[in-house]
Amino acid sequence: MAKARDAPPLLEWIAGAIGALAFAAMLVVLVSTGVRGGQAPPDIVATIGDIRTVEGGYVAEFTARNRGDVTAADVEVVATLANGTERRASFDYLSPHSERHGGFFFEDDPLGMQLHAEGYRDP
Repeated sequence: MAKARDAPPLLEWIAGAIGALAFAAMLVVLVSTGVRGGQAPPDIVATIGDIRTVEGGYVAEFTARNRGDVTAADVEVVATLANGTERRASFDYLSPHSERHGGFFFEDDPLGMQLHAEGYRDP
């Protein structure tokens, strides 16, 4: 007597469904990106984090976020104190919708420090 062909196991159905959903999601992202047209340029925002006392002064931690849709290279962040003291930090790359962290060292208390992104270049 010939054995009836077995139906695929449930695990194969589940794996197939997950693969189909992932493929459909990828298509939706690609099509929506194409329909939207141009991408927003890098939009770098620097925010001050914790200010800590260290040997010889202070370290002011900060976060640089790229809110744009394009990668920025050689991102330059500048910190300025009220007395005119200035520090610079740079990041090689800042991907779209990502953030990087850094810190500035000062001898004087950096309370009231101002931060801004000074520039970037296209990668």
